Amino acid sequence: VLFEELDKIGKSVRGKHYLPFGGLQLILCGDFFQLPPISLKSAGFAFQAPAWINGCIKKRELVTIVRQEGNFEFINALCDLRKGTCSKEVEQLLGTCHVSRKFLPTDGIVPTKLYCTNKNVDLENNTKLDELTSPIRYFRSKDVFKGNYPKNTAKTLLDQIEKKIPNILRLRIGAQVMLLKNTPEWNLVNGSRGVVIGFDDDNNGHPNVQFPDGKTRTIDTFQFFSANGGGAMTRSQLPLKLAWCWTVHKSQGMTLDRAELQLDDAFDFGQAYVALSRIKSLD
Repeated sequence: VLFEELDKIGKSVRGKHYLPFGGLQLILCGDFFQLPPISLKSAGFAFQAPAWINGCIKKRELVTIVRQEGNFEFINALCDLRKGTCSKEVEQLLGTCHVSRKFLPTDGIVPTKLYCTNKNVDLENNTKLDELTSPIRYFRSKDVFKGNYPKNTAKTLLDQIEKKIPNILRLRIGAQVMLLKNTPEWNLVNGSRGVVIGFDDDNNGHPNVQFPDGKTRTIDTFQFFSANGGGAMTRSQLPLKLAWCWTVHKSQGMTLDRAELQLDDAFDFGQAYVALSRIKSLD
């Protein structure tokens, strides 16, 4: 559906109805072996759209693997799994990673549990937070709306951005958290895990988070963006979320330092592959 609309818009804007997308140059990237948005399951794949076929889109395969660089045994296993193949060798390799055979890290940062469904994810995160005995801190976002649009559009914008980052973030010392933005100057990425070890009262009480590299950083607010139907908004909030557990869908695109996978309720093609490929190595 999106491709058909892009094709129509391109032809209309540029007045070149005889050219795919009106002659616009498109650069597309993606991995069809990963998970589609849940709301678009019935839409089919992009390459099935007539606009894709008529556009004679040239395909290039990116072959350099960055996240698992150097972990050749794990890379080979992932390449098999993404195509739905699980050999005895792969099964044995993954068997060595069973929770009964792995020691928990000693730095206080526990592996994030990845579940296939939303069921109990928020409940478990909030329950774990409430089990901590340190005083709780509340961080409320600052939302700014841009444009003139009906109230239902504003609600849609809020619903969209709430899925990215909460309006009210609750934290305690000892809370397991996940960074929600790439921070190359710290060598941290969207998905980097940490634990709250304190709060900087000289910096608006912002949390001090210890990451797996042993370094502690004070986390400042970040602007998140949402747009829909002619309206747009920004939300200024700490780029953190509770991370005792997470869904596979929400982890897509992230790099996790450590994870525990709960795949008993897997319901879609590619779910196990996406979950496994979030981590850098099986160590």
